[in-house]
Amino acid sequence: MTNSFPGPPPTRHHRTPRGINLQDRGLIFQPLVRLDWNLYKPAATNAVINDGYVTTAVWNDADTARSGVQPGHWNEIDFTAGPNLKFLNDGTLE
Repeated sequence: MTNSFPGPPPTRHHRTPRGINLQDRGLIFQPLVRLDWNLYKPAATNAVINDGYVTTAVWNDADTARSGVQPGHWNEIDFTAGPNLKFLNDGTLE
């Protein structure tokens, strides 16, 4: 028995429904650089909010083999920024 469905022809890469490009050649380097910027630190040790900071980050995808929908050695870069709070000496809200 054979099952088939209409779709694009086979390729050397596969993009998942979430947009992730899978590959099976070469080495993949995915460096991440993250910086935390402290904005608030209370003078009292028993404060409700113990720490407030912003996280910034950048992530890259570089490969030794050309890959992707538009083949190349560099495929993607993602920037991230977000607030973080530490409270009651135990909880974290990111």
